Amino acid sequence: MLQISKQVDYAVQFLLSLSHMEEGSYLSARECAESHGFSFLFLQKIITKLRHSGLVAAKKGVSGGYYLCKTPEQISLKSIIESLEGEYAVVPCLQQISACKIATKCKTPSLYAVIQQDISTTIEKYTLAHMNSMMSK
Repeated sequence: MLQISKQVDYAVQFLLSLSHMEEGSYLSARECAESHGFSFLFLQKIITKLRHSGLVAAKKGVSGGYYLCKTPEQISLKSIIESLEGEYAVVPCLQQISACKIATKCKTPSLYAVIQQDISTTIEKYTLAHMNSMMSK
């Protein structure tokens, strides 16, 4: 089954929370973890990956916290997934042919390539801005 991981789900919720912050405001990881019922340590690991990918940054200090580095319109679900889990592929052989033991006999690579393209296009079009507008309806 194709499924969004808990890590991606938490990241999306964290980023949506950041997208609602007023400019110049910051969100602490602890505050977010407590308000959403997340494990603080798990959220910290997620935030580290989001920082490395350039989606969020931090301001240190007592009144510091995290903020978005891009606008909500610039942050797609695909960019979130790939910042946490690496390049998206429905099957490993679409990333690296040597990952498949039956590659020479496989009859489905073109099918999986089409499915991957459809999913990739869809998750690229859903941005934080889209998600926010969907939730406000």
